[in-house]
Amino acid sequence: MDANTRKLERIFDQTITYQIPLFQRPYVWKKDDNWEPLWEDIQTLLDKHLRGAKVHAHFLGAVVLEQLPNPTGSIESRQVIDGQQRFTTLQLFLMAARDLAGFHRTNKYVERFTDLVANRRSRIDHDDEVFKVWPTNSNRAAFRLVHEAGSPEKINEALKRSRDVDEHANNIIGAYRFFHTQLADWFKGRLDDDADAELLSKKTVDDRFDSLWHVVKECLQVVVIDLDKEDETQVIFETLNARGEDLLPADLIKNFLFRRAAADNEDVERLYDNHWHQFETSWWREEVKQGRIKRPRVDVFISHYLTMMMREEVKASHLFNAFKAFVMRPEEIDGSLLVVPKTAADHIAQLSRYAEVFKALFAPNHHARLQTFLLRLEAVDTTTVFPFLLYAYAELVPHATSEFDAILVLVESYLMRRMICHLTGKHYNRYFVDLIRTIDRNGKLSAAAVSEHMAKSGADSIRYPDDQSVSTALAESPLYGRLAQAKVRAILEALDAHAYASKSEAQALPPDLTIEHVMPQAWAAHWPLGKDDVLDPVTGAPDPIREQKARQRRERLINTLGNLSLITGSLNPSLSNAAWADKRRELLKFSRLNLTRYFHEAEADDWNEAAIERRTAYLSEQVIQIWPGLVQAGAETLPRHPASAAPALASASQNDYLAVPLAAGADRLQACPDSGDPPFVPALPGYTGSAPSAFAWRVIHMLKDHGFKVDVTTQGPNSQRKTLHISWRNVRIGQMSAGLWGRKRPYACLYRFWKDTAPFSIAKAPHGFDKQVFATEHGCDPDLLHVNSDYSGSYLYVQDEATSLHLMQEWARKIDAAFGAGGSPIN
Repeated sequence: MDANTRKLERIFDQTITYQIPLFQRPYVWKKDDNWEPLWEDIQTLLDKHLRGAKVHAHFLGAVVLEQLPNPTGSIESRQVIDGQQRFTTLQLFLMAARDLAGFHRTNKYVERFTDLVANRRSRIDHDDEVFKVWPTNSNRAAFRLVHEAGSPEKINEALKRSRDVDEHANNIIGAYRFFHTQLADWFKGRLDDDADAELLSKKTVDDRFDSLWHVVKECLQVVVIDLDKEDETQVIFETLNARGEDLLPADLIKNFLFRRAAADNEDVERLYDNHWHQFETSWWREEVKQGRIKRPRVDVFISHYLTMMMREEVKASHLFNAFKAFVMRPEEIDGSLLVVPKTAADHIAQLSRYAEVFKALFAPNHHARLQTFLLRLEAVDTTTVFPFLLYAYAELVPHATSEFDAILVLVESYLMRRMICHLTGKHYNRYFVDLIRTIDRNGKLSAAAVSEHMAKSGADSIRYPDDQSVSTALAESPLYGRLAQAKVRAILEALDAHAYASKSEAQALPPDLTIEHVMPQAWAAHWPLGKDDVLDPVTGAPDPIREQKARQRRERLINTLGNLSLITGSLNPSLSNAAWADKRRELLKFSRLNLTRYFHEAEADDWNEAAIERRTAYLSEQVIQIWPGLVQAGAETLPRHPASAAPALASASQNDYLAVPLAAGADRLQACPDSGDPPFVPALPGYTGSAPSAFAWRVIHMLKDHGFKVDVTTQGPNSQRKTLHISWRNVRIGQMSAGLWGRKRPYACLYRFWKDTAPFSIAKAPHGFDKQVFATEHGCDPDLLHVNSDYSGSYLYVQDEATSLHLMQEWARKIDAAFGAGGSPIN
């Protein structure tokens, strides 16, 4: 067999017919599972090209074809062994494009798209040979009808006359109508993002057809597997459709990376043991929800990772092709906090490091703010934020956890406020990718930077709702019934947690709480309307119009926030539709939730429309405190280049980084300008060694920002002043030199140990030093430590910035504890 990647135009533009065998199942693809995901992929490409952005090739899957013998005079024919659903769908999409080109009178595109769905009559002898794809028997009548009609309206007319086609039992017509509608709406600009409105308002129909043709001609690709005469067609068909477990995209990525690593003469056994082995556990292959479908967790992780690294959405359904393109055509961004791996080994190591971050997001342990965020994220029901979470967590935890928590408050507030205001989540994928791109381009990750980006988003599709928008939505719109119950429950649970105070009991909410309407939905029996609501104030007679308005108001208010509470499932039936006097007594007797403390107050003595509105206003103020607006949510800005907790700096060489610009003719560190922005730092007088790489500058800058002293020894001749010392209160706790940062695998610093007999330090590791025990005791990753031994002893090298800072800060705490505030130890 022969496998090749083919562009869609090359597959269909030749004079050929692809026959679907009679034994194949009929066309069964559907809107939710198949048409919509395919259209979303295509629209993403269309929108990018229309905006003038770079559009990469997009993999649509694979088809297996068998060459058929064609009699003299007949056209070339191939049998579709596997992939008939995909081939049929693509033809229906192209027919919709052809028909819309005819509607808009763009003859050039009518001809182009016609050539992709029909063989020219002058080149065929039999009528059936006009079709590029000829489906199985049960679909042929519907396929022919769509192929020849020219528009949805003409299809409807033909269906009235035809007895051969049952449109309700045949998905062919449904698929055509779906793609015709989506394309028609896209041509009219109805599917454009609000954020692009100004840019796209200048685009003409011809511009859009140009984008459509470019995507079809250059971007949509299929892997075509051609069988030859020796291949056993049936065996291959059975193998492709067997019930055995499919290879995951992660399995293909593993194979691809390790093959390249072996070709680079890397130690693949070590790479597997140190980095990839963790992906082989059942936890990574467990299926989790992503959007409408479930996928193995490892594929979801790699999808989020790639989205972060490439700054564009990468769907798990096209994961391997996207990852391969990322490896083969890496694009580095100047000033980025993210390091793009250079080799297969680097890719494997970096995937492993970010996998640890991803696991932390699923098991936050003692990180309370992250636990709360993830719990509420389930209610919002979106995973599009995870690429940004990977990015932020890796950059800020553990050395700037409070800043990370401030960012979580911002993101959670953004999502919850939009949910409350019933604003769409359709554009979240692009929004959080743009957030990564903006933050990374500025080289500054902080809550203030995130807040600044969010403040610039004014379109309804992506804006951060202000306090007034939230208050209005809660006061005027029903919460219950408009939002799913899980979302409403999350809001009420957050209000209950917020109401906790020292005088109330702290307790975990039980999982089986139900939402209770204080004034019941079936209120007629025990909750009559007031006289003022139904009687004319002048005559005292019943007023039907007045009563109707009162009913409408009550029906609206019943489902607003002020009338909702949480209650245990066992208590709920006894409350039911009882009158307020009875219901209130039972509610206060059995409920211990903070949320119900309100009903002890005088404001709840009478429960009517006015009481509901008062409680809505009261709870709205708390909602705004829980999920603050942008002004309240901002946080102090971090240094321009914060330390990274995860990038693969340790696996890159010095030459991978920007060279440090020095004054003309100078080759010494003190020649650097006095500037606080990397790659420059204040001059370090006396240093005579090689100029540090950008990696080393970043470490120096980070340590100085956290109060550590980085200087050069003043002892000995100038030729010996090639080492930078890291000190805290005059105690030398580490050091750096070109011997560390200039290696093929650079290290951030060398860690120094206490002598047992005096409060000063030496570089050697103590006798019997165990790296694993040390890592466990100090809460760090042993893979980021390296013990180097020579004739004079053993030394501990620390591989990345974050671990270096973590260990240095442990030193600082020990020194502070040993000498107190007034002490000043001498090295």
